[in-house]
Amino acid sequence: YGSVKTNVMRDLAALAAKNPASHSALVKDLLTWCAAFANPKYNFSPAVQYNAQLIIASLNDKEATNSSLPVPSTKAYGSLYKGLSSTSDPVVVASLIGIHRHAELHRLGSKMSAKAKNLFSAAVYKLLKSECPSSRSLSGHEWMQRRAMQILASFGDPGKGNAVAKALDEIILNEKASLAMRCSAIDALSRLKM
Repeated sequence: YGSVKTNVMRDLAALAAKNPASHSALVKDLLTWCAAFANPKYNFSPAVQYNAQLIIASLNDKEATNSSLPVPSTKAYGSLYKGLSSTSDPVVVASLIGIHRHAELHRLGSKMSAKAKNLFSAAVYKLLKSECPSSRSLSGHEWMQRRAMQILASFGDPGKGNAVAKALDEIILNEKASLAMRCSAIDALSRLKM
């Protein structure tokens, strides 16, 4: 499945250079198709769901050039946001990877709207503060929380009333938290613009 994603992304980049209108139309179609493949109600395998969501996460409105960053697809925001509350952990993981990509590109200068940034920040903050559900392993949940920390760090915003900074500080000071969680919290806290 991973090679299919790689081939799709390569072909999209080549198409963007030759025919921007066709590129836009294909991105729109891929968003529709992949959203269906990533939807747990259609019972595709976890690998199909994961890779479909990763394709959504990788789509661009404008592909990278030698002199510019890609502009991630703003139309993917809805699918990525919805993916965070999916009943399929592979979809949640792919959504986190995608949101992290968007956040890093935002940090590097390919700006997203304040509304989208605030929406993603609130959603991943909620994940960071959540308890591990019984359907998920603790290590899997912590991995997701560590990705949430990376996203919040990429946005650099300490949160309203320093809520993000305080949540990270709580993790750092929690002696029962895993070493990986505490180290990730230290790294994320150091990257916030305080």
